[in-house]
Amino acid sequence: MEQVAYPHPDPDRGRTVALVAVITGVLVLLVVPVVLLFAGVIRFGTPRAGKVETAASVDSGLKPVEAASRFGPDDERIYCCAVVRAYQDTVVGTQWRRGAATVASMSGRFGDLARGSATKFLLSSGRVAFYLLKPAGGWQPGSYTVGLSIDGKAAGETSFAVSGDGTASRGTTYGEPSGRFTVEVPTGWIEMDQRSTGGALAGFMAPASGYAPRFVVVSTPMTSATPESLNATLAAEGVPEQERFTAITLGTLVGARRTYEWDLEENGGKTRLKSIQVVVDMGNGTVLEINCHSPAAEFDENLPTFNSVINSFH
Repeated sequence: MEQVAYPHPDPDRGRTVALVAVITGVLVLLVVPVVLLFAGVIRFGTPRAGKVETAASVDSGLKPVEAASRFGPDDERIYCCAVVRAYQDTVVGTQWRRGAATVASMSGRFGDLARGSATKFLLSSGRVAFYLLKPAGGWQPGSYTVGLSIDGKAAGETSFAVSGDGTASRGTTYGEPSGRFTVEVPTGWIEMDQRSTGGALAGFMAPASGYAPRFVVVSTPMTSATPESLNATLAAEGVPEQERFTAITLGTLVGARRTYEWDLEENGGKTRLKSIQVVVDMGNGTVLEINCHSPAAEFDENLPTFNSVINSFH
């Protein structure tokens, strides 16, 4: 009997197996990423935040009704708002600070915070809003900073200020012995030692620890208190325009005022101060100077008191 010989292995069978393997491989390449994508294992894009803003109120979409950077004693809440692009389980948080001290921290999942759809595997955009509630005893005036974080990493920040009732309690009137001036001293402030004022005509400070807010009145060799003459000197020294003098009047007296920041170095340390310098023409060729100093982080808190002192000077 004649026998038929077949090649080994069967060529048609090999082609079929190879085709099946290729199709299976393609399906695996397509299906596995999709499964991993929906499981949140594979993600596309990095979460981020837009501009951070503060406001006294937000609408139903968590958008600031009116962005603001200054708040008063009657504001019940201060909101921190931002548009965030993130995943459903991305942790978004805020840290609120007054000066260097942390006053509050809060966080939550983006999917819970944003009023919109969010998924594990694709970035989506939505608004988030956190708020600081006015304490039972009222706001503590001063400068604040609120920072936004995404999964523990800084994503933006903004600063704002909270003012007191806008007035400073009236204290006692100090009259300079030679009769050159009088000034209102805030309640509770104490007279500074003459040696610590650098020979000032008068000096008073708040009873506070650390660098206490203070003001001093000094005599000057100047004969003019016009901004033009004063700013010519500052310009030559390279002082930026925003820190130069502008004209003011104190009753019948004329003068100039400026605000600036600087570093006080003493006892091996450095303190950042923010100061007001007021130059007043007292007449008869006499020009006096009022200098108000405060730690920069507490300047907004002390500003109403400083303004009261300056406005009382005559």
